[in-house]
Amino acid sequence: MDKSPFRDVFQYNNQRWSGTALITTFFPSYVINGIALSFVIGLISLILLTHYNRRSQVQGEVITYYQPINVYAPQQGYITELLVSIGDIIKQGTPLYRIDVSRITQQGNVSQNMVNVIKNQLSQVENLIELMEKNKRNALENTKIQLNKHQEMYQKTQQLLNHSSNELKRLSKNINEYKTFLKKGLVRKDDFNYQQYLYQQQQNTHQNFYSQLIQEELQITNLTSELTALELKFGDQLLQHEYRRYELQKQLLEITANDSIVISSPSEGKVESLSVTVGQMVNIGDSLLQILPQKDNHYYAVLWLPNTSIAYVNAGDDINIRYDAFPYEKFGQFAGKIISVSSVPVSKQELNHYGSAPHGVNGQTNMNYYKAIISLSIPRLIDSDKPLNLSSGMTLQSTLFLDNRPLYQWMFTPFYRISKSISGPIYEAK
Repeated sequence: MDKSPFRDVFQYNNQRWSGTALITTFFPSYVINGIALSFVIGLISLILLTHYNRRSQVQGEVITYYQPINVYAPQQGYITELLVSIGDIIKQGTPLYRIDVSRITQQGNVSQNMVNVIKNQLSQVENLIELMEKNKRNALENTKIQLNKHQEMYQKTQQLLNHSSNELKRLSKNINEYKTFLKKGLVRKDDFNYQQYLYQQQQNTHQNFYSQLIQEELQITNLTSELTALELKFGDQLLQHEYRRYELQKQLLEITANDSIVISSPSEGKVESLSVTVGQMVNIGDSLLQILPQKDNHYYAVLWLPNTSIAYVNAGDDINIRYDAFPYEKFGQFAGKIISVSSVPVSKQELNHYGSAPHGVNGQTNMNYYKAIISLSIPRLIDSDKPLNLSSGMTLQSTLFLDNRPLYQWMFTPFYRISKSISGPIYEAK
């Protein structure tokens, strides 16, 4: 059934407003307008007058002036003996480990077999040297005895020759006297002839003594030469055998060194950690232990600065530090001061020596990093009545304060980038 138009008019008149609606507020409109204007002015002032420092978060770790010394295995082998313990104070050259690097075949330990053979040869050579030294002593002693006897005979013959010379002079004088007496008739001819006979006999005896003296002198010369020749002969033979003994000892040392090696301490300090135990196999370059030098050590921090922050970081700047071992939610942040910043990027090899250094895929990174050394204010922390101390290698996070600019410049940074991206080439003024 169709609705009547009069019914619609009636309903409209019933629902139509019969007066004017009024909206009332607690504050006048000028107060609200003033508050809005003040907010706008404050916001504009904040944007124009406020400055902000750009911050950068970098990683680092605690280091000491004297770095811990890592001792590595020079060869592959098995640990046969541990010579130190954790906490021992050691000096430079103190034995640390003994490593067996020998080879074993079906015939047994190759190094040990070679050692036995060389020791046998060395024993034979030493026995031969001892026998030759004994023969040398005997030969030289016999030659010296003969030389001493001939020297004694030489001295006696010299004495007899001197006595014979004196006697010969006396007889010659007698002959002259008897010759004078014969002319005067004081002696007979037979007496004069007898004196001549005695002179000739004495002259023959003197000649014999002189010949014997020459023979003794020649014998002494020969024995002296023989003594020198014996010393040279035995000395040369002994030198050859001693050289052979030296070669065998050298081979023995080399084989012994190849059989087992002793790892010694490169510096004095305290044994902080042991990486391997007795019976464990090690390869070349494996870490064996760590030594901490016992000197007046100061703690520092090393930070790795990226390219984006190096231009705004200088020595003497203050930074904030958060130690990973001390949650900053509980202990807060700590102050630090930059001591030095490297002027060239750190090499990849140096980065690999630090656990906190940034690494990319497969341990490689395509970004250059700069090394910064930080002076630390050592915190005195106590948790549950236990002191908390810093230690070398402790990782940390640091906040660097970089360039300072007004807030509106930071707001328009995207527009600056757009303007730089659309701007044309820059020509230098000629």
